[in-house]
Amino acid sequence: MSTIILQDTLTVDIDIRDIIQNNPRLNNNVLPLILAKFRSIVPNANEVPEADLKKEIQRKVNDRTFRQNELDTSLVDFNNPTTVRSNVSVGISTLVQPKRTRQSNCCQARKRIKTVQPAATGSHSTCSDDESLSKYSLRDRSKLIKTQYDYMTYYESSEEDDDEGSPDDVLLSNVKLLEFMKFKDKYNITDEAIRILNQLESIYGSCPTLYHLKKLRATLNKNIPIKKCDQGAYLHINDAAKLLIHSDPSVLDNSDNQKIHIKHNMDGTTIGTSTNFLMSTITCIESGAKQQTAPNVIPLGQFKFDKENRAEIERVIPDDFINMMEKKLVYLKNIKYELDIQMPLDMKMMWQVMGLYGITGNNKYKCPHCTSCNMAEFGKYSAFDTNNDARSLEQQYAEVAKSKPRFGYQHTPFFKKQLDYTQVIPDVLHMKLRISDILLAEIISLISLTNTIAERTQHLKNVMTFLEQRAKDTRTNHKFTLTRKNEIEVSGRLNSQMHELFLRDLPLYAIMKDNQKAFFIKKLCNDFFDLMRLYNCTDINKNLKQQSINWCERFKSLFGADAVTIYIHVLGNHAFEFHHQYDNLGLYSLQGNEKFNDVTTKDFFMSTNKRNFNIQLLQKRIRLRLLDIALRQDGLTAITKLFFNWNIKDTISAQESSVNKLFFLKEDTQCVYVRF
Repeated sequence: MSTIILQDTLTVDIDIRDIIQNNPRLNNNVLPLILAKFRSIVPNANEVPEADLKKEIQRKVNDRTFRQNELDTSLVDFNNPTTVRSNVSVGISTLVQPKRTRQSNCCQARKRIKTVQPAATGSHSTCSDDESLSKYSLRDRSKLIKTQYDYMTYYESSEEDDDEGSPDDVLLSNVKLLEFMKFKDKYNITDEAIRILNQLESIYGSCPTLYHLKKLRATLNKNIPIKKCDQGAYLHINDAAKLLIHSDPSVLDNSDNQKIHIKHNMDGTTIGTSTNFLMSTITCIESGAKQQTAPNVIPLGQFKFDKENRAEIERVIPDDFINMMEKKLVYLKNIKYELDIQMPLDMKMMWQVMGLYGITGNNKYKCPHCTSCNMAEFGKYSAFDTNNDARSLEQQYAEVAKSKPRFGYQHTPFFKKQLDYTQVIPDVLHMKLRISDILLAEIISLISLTNTIAERTQHLKNVMTFLEQRAKDTRTNHKFTLTRKNEIEVSGRLNSQMHELFLRDLPLYAIMKDNQKAFFIKKLCNDFFDLMRLYNCTDINKNLKQQSINWCERFKSLFGADAVTIYIHVLGNHAFEFHHQYDNLGLYSLQGNEKFNDVTTKDFFMSTNKRNFNIQLLQKRIRLRLLDIALRQDGLTAITKLFFNWNIKDTISAQESSVNKLFFLKEDTQCVYVRF
């Protein structure tokens, strides 16, 4: 019998996974004995789950005596390079670890703490378990910080910890870790992507090869019926509707009177410094608010243009894209569903799509919903009743035929007679943003006034200090600049939440001498954000009209009629009408579409090449929806049916429908046939 004496403090790195993989003789009968012995001699070993054999276990052993008969070393193949070998001599012992094992075991590095103990002498010196445990010393665990992204352990270092056994040296000498870190930084792979990849590998094993991933991508791409044109690519509205229904079949159960409401949006976005895209997307209202987010938006078309104006839109969008927007019928198992398409748009795109002058030139008829020329009158005009100056397609076509059209008409509607004015919905997101902008601008203009020129310079500095401190307190991105003309300009990438944080409960009394007016302005801002929340609620119609009109009147009395903008006019005349008609304007918000534009910008720089980037971007976004379908419990069946529906003709004979068992009611030239 021989005894190995371990003197001084050692860090023992045990890779159970390597031992098991490289030593077949360590079978299921022997392994529990090893783990049990390990738990009996090492404190805190119970923190390591017995079933988790992939974790690397590191423990400090101080002055510990191991007897050869405590572990059956005959079960270990010492010729295997992964086996720990020991050199025994009088008074000293060395722990030898192969290079490959050292590199693979550094991710759970822990610093050792030196302790001074009387050295055991003699080749047969032993100590009891209690004596050994009393000498055992662990590092303070409160300094250990587990990250949520990887398996590394970071700690707060101190001077007394910086010795020659530093984990930093181990990390910096790990070639595998260095190579993966270089790969991550070089190709801009996020921490979240690495974390999810680690999770997928722990569930499904190692990552598939690039060959198999490219093969799957090609299989999905060849089934996506994308249409090409000179300046872009698009998906037919029929195929997009089929994708919507297969992605969320519950829309058929939630539909009202066999009608499916499709939200179609068009918006221009700039990528980089000079690349402009016209994005067209759709979502389904019956899917609910949670399905209106960017990942659930289905791209309908993407076109590259030079500038966002009517001439460029007409140049890049093909006629087939315009004609496909006619009313559609979906036939499904003897049930007929109507596709009702609405277009929530920001004000600039609304003017261009409907062929209006907007704010260009000396046009007095700026509202896209009515023919009023007075923006500061509220509650008098309608977007639905032509007797109260509502716009109509008949009126527009009659005016455009004249040499000098009235009421701000410039062109015929872009989608001809397929899109009525009542289907063009104001966007509550842009309404909130633009009215917040004008509120802040009017407040800055008001608090910047002084009685004399002499005190203006110092007063503007005080105003700048007030605004900057407010932005700091609310943690918003408002940036204020004092120009050479002694005017305060506002900049920064601001969203609606930042505007609300900045303007709600604004302490104007600290900078304004008129405390009464400061109180009314503060209440006006608070009431505005409360009012906008009502437009995101269902079945909130009572008193909404009167609240909207009263707020606009208060705004006019505080800042004047000249401060009333087009969005304030829409809020005081038309927003409550659309909310009553469509039940909830929040469902028609463009927030998900705006986020989708940001995602497109990221995809453009990271997921495409210079050739056919329009098609690549569309394919990627549609592939993500297809993968969601395929990963469902009945994924293979669902995605096979979708591919079948994409391949059948939209106009189909009764005989062919009978052969394919589609159960259609009748043949119709404007039908979308869906099989479930």
